[in-house]
Amino acid sequence: KNDTTRPLLQCEDPLTRIRELLEIRDKIYAECADIILDVDNRHSDELAEELQLQLRKQKDIQRKKERKKMKILVINAGSSSLKYQLFDMDDGRVLAKGNCERIGSGGAVTHKKAGAEPYKAEPELRSHDDALELVLRLLTDPVLGVLKDIGEIDAVGHRIAHGGERYKQSTVIDDEVIRYLQSIVPINPLHGPPAIIGMEACRRLMKD
Repeated sequence: KNDTTRPLLQCEDPLTRIRELLEIRDKIYAECADIILDVDNRHSDELAEELQLQLRKQKDIQRKKERKKMKILVINAGSSSLKYQLFDMDDGRVLAKGNCERIGSGGAVTHKKAGAEPYKAEPELRSHDDALELVLRLLTDPVLGVLKDIGEIDAVGHRIAHGGERYKQSTVIDDEVIRYLQSIVPINPLHGPPAIIGMEACRRLMKD
């Protein structure tokens, strides 16, 4: 009542003025607020618990939105082949897919953009690096591609036939993972080496 530090309340009827200000600001607060809680006759502990719950829900929704925006390139590297599919995680559609064959002994590729006729060619593919470079060019080609640039690829998934005792579910590939996979090649001699080659090719050519 006697507070002189609130200029807007320096009037004959501060209580009425407060009601007027609240009516004006309520609409602005409602438009700007991410979370609105009914606080009437509720204990602070109850309000804090509900606020935490609402914040967790918002984070979950945001994570789902971020996942849906992702485009993921899936690679299955064989000893002389490299199969690929590009997924739009918004709806699970396959945007493009294909297969590079005869790597190291000539070369051939079949590439298919969703809704288009397959593209076939026989470029020289001396290594898996050559094959992956070709795949990235095809995916960003103005006619055959579905991406403006490879920066639209959010993640690359690799098919691994055997992860040993350590890796039995999806994991982020780093130097330690590759070293371990190299160490268990003796128990996976057919599929292990080409899978590792595919991973290393992606890391060299696509960086982060």
